[in-house]
Amino acid sequence: EVLKSRKLTKYKVGEYILFEKNNLILSDRKGNIIVFSINNGSVFTQLNFYKKKYRNIKKSLNLIVENNIIYVSDNIGYIYAYNYLANKILWAKNYKVPFRSNLKIFSNNLVTANQNNDLFIFDKNTGGLIKLIPSEETIINNSFINNISLNNDTIFFLNTYGSLYSIDKKNFRLKWFINLNKSLDLNLSNLFFGSIIVNHDDKILVSSNENFYTIDSKSGFIIDKKNFSTKIKPIVNKNNIFLVTKNNFLIVMNLKNTEIIYSHDLKKKLLEFKKIKRNLEIKNLMLVNNNIFLFIENSHIIKLDIRGNLLKITKVPSNLKSQPIFIENSLLYLDKKNKLLIVN
Repeated sequence: EVLKSRKLTKYKVGEYILFEKNNLILSDRKGNIIVFSINNGSVFTQLNFYKKKYRNIKKSLNLIVENNIIYVSDNIGYIYAYNYLANKILWAKNYKVPFRSNLKIFSNNLVTANQNNDLFIFDKNTGGLIKLIPSEETIINNSFINNISLNNDTIFFLNTYGSLYSIDKKNFRLKWFINLNKSLDLNLSNLFFGSIIVNHDDKILVSSNENFYTIDSKSGFIIDKKNFSTKIKPIVNKNNIFLVTKNNFLIVMNLKNTEIIYSHDLKKKLLEFKKIKRNLEIKNLMLVNNNIFLFIENSHIIKLDIRGNLLKITKVPSNLKSQPIFIENSLLYLDKKNKLLIVN
């Protein structure tokens, strides 16, 4: 353990943490944006944008950072830009409908989506609306959040209806779209649950409720459909894709021919370790120095070699509350007490 901070907030924190220029950036349910300086070991700055009338609303903030500026969209309908070095709000707009997606930046554009499955492209310098692209609206909101991914010339947008859109970055015109939702009868029992989009070279990799798809990114043609689904973001390394299925199988697939190289039942593999619970809750998958790292909800890290052979199980000082990030040779995460831990 290299560093353990004091408690950064008493409120529930967002799942994702950001890192820029040796500063850790996080948000909480109260709407606070907290910037923690690793160099000084203390909070560098803290902002709460919200007025009294929003005080009792639980905030869900989506953040992205670029060149000292944190761009934020929220579940109230606000989108704003905050320069954390100058401690200054640069612009703010209220669109009344909750935003419900990750944020992406390209050139001078900021891309996000709301809960009605409308895709927005904003000018990141002014907050001005450049383009609004509507898509199918769902009757019921579920836990799946709209997901946006970019490549050199395209915006890919997976909405809560299960439709995947390909949109040209230059003119914002629709190239193609497909629906991955098996059922078009949207009742409570068959809502769409997808995974984070991974785009690599000319392929898109994405999961629906029951299937894992490999899609041609130029045409939208489904190259391959496997009868399993994933719950965490897969990792691509050269020609291989590493993924963990919903029933905890570690699968490695060849990206060129979509053949499965191997499949390991992680529950069976870990049965001898009594500390690993039977209801295995995998929080994250990472590839570090050619080894596979699986982060478990109960503060264990499983290290496997590239072939899926178990090398080591390590217990980190306390439970992972946020998604972990690796910076150089250190692991950074927030624990259940909202303290930042940096572990070698």
